[in-house]
Amino acid sequence: MTPFIPPHNRRYEANRKTEKLAKGSVKKSEDNAERINDLEKEVEKLSLVCESLSRFIEKNLQDVTLDLEYEIDETTKLREQRRKSKNQCIQCSMLVPSSFNYCMYCGASLENVAKKNIFDRI
Repeated sequence: MTPFIPPHNRRYEANRKTEKLAKGSVKKSEDNAERINDLEKEVEKLSLVCESLSRFIEKNLQDVTLDLEYEIDETTKLREQRRKSKNQCIQCSMLVPSSFNYCMYCGASLENVAKKNIFDRI
């Protein structure tokens, strides 16, 4: 049998639990804000590198801008094809996104099922 707890004690316990949850939520929020800030810095660095590479190529190679635009378009199409592509699991025969390393249905390794682009491996 559960012992009787006076209502004021129940409210006190509920308030303590709520306060503890709130503190945990604040900590998680601060951690997430820090992670987002770090990711934004990384994206900015990558953007700077890409823009610098583009300018370098433009200065050092003639008529490369059109070629670069073409390659960007082609790479965008290839990424979309990879995103949509599926492989058949050799163990259960289910179709699984080609970016997966393991079958989401049976857990079998898909490492040797299809050749992956280098960017899918990193």
